[in-house]
Amino acid sequence: MTRAVMLLGSPPVFWGRSMSRRRALQLFRVFVRMDMDKSGEISLREFHRFFKIKRSNFTERIFGLLDGDQSGELSFLETAVGIWNLCTFDTVLMAKFAWDIFDIDELSWLSVEELDAMVRMIFNSQNPDCNSMRKIRGASSEGGIAFETFASLVTNHPDILQPAFDMQ
Repeated sequence: MTRAVMLLGSPPVFWGRSMSRRRALQLFRVFVRMDMDKSGEISLREFHRFFKIKRSNFTERIFGLLDGDQSGELSFLETAVGIWNLCTFDTVLMAKFAWDIFDIDELSWLSVEELDAMVRMIFNSQNPDCNSMRKIRGASSEGGIAFETFASLVTNHPDILQPAFDMQ
């Protein structure tokens, strides 16, 4: 049995998550094209190069979140599940994804300073995007914002997370 067949035949995570065998095979073919050095894993450099995205703290953080075993490289399973999830996120799920990067204490509340850091990371800028932060500050109260308010804000103003949506 070839490695491709073993990978595609083994993980039940695909078949129960709205992904057919055919779609998994397509993702495997993408994985093979991404793996430029033919190591069987995707490096951070290969990730950026394949998707033609500029390296930033945000893209590195996404890569790190996809790297479930923290090996510094993505296996086929990590790549396929991660890409599938990212590409199928709706607006609220993308807001949750960005939120979870910064809600380390899991209180579902971020301060304006944490939101400022989020926007700077997403836009790869030392200065936050003025329009995004203006909208966030307008919706904040008591120096911060709850996730539900943030999700509603992003639903009505997706430009707040535009670089994240562009990655889709």
